[in-house]
Amino acid sequence: MRLRHRGLLPDEFTQVLRTAAEIQEPHEPAAHPYGPASAFTSLHEHCPVPRADVPKAGAANRLFLCEMTDRTL
Repeated sequence: MRLRHRGLLPDEFTQVLRTAAEIQEPHEPAAHPYGPASAFTSLHEHCPVPRADVPKAGAANRLFLCEMTDRTL
C-alpha cells in the first residue's frame, strides 16, 4: 500500500489555494482535505496504529503519519 498520498504535504495546499484563486473556484480549497482524510482512513484500515505486533520503528512511522495528517487537516 502506498503510504504517500497527494495532498498530505502542507505545501500542496498552498498550490491549491493559488490555483483556486487563478481559476476563481473558491470551493476547491474546501474540497482539498477530502483527499488526505480518505488516504488516512484507508491507511488506518490496513495498518492500524495501536498494534502489539508492530516493531517500534513501524509504530513510530505510523504515529508520524498520524501527526502529519492531523497537521494537514
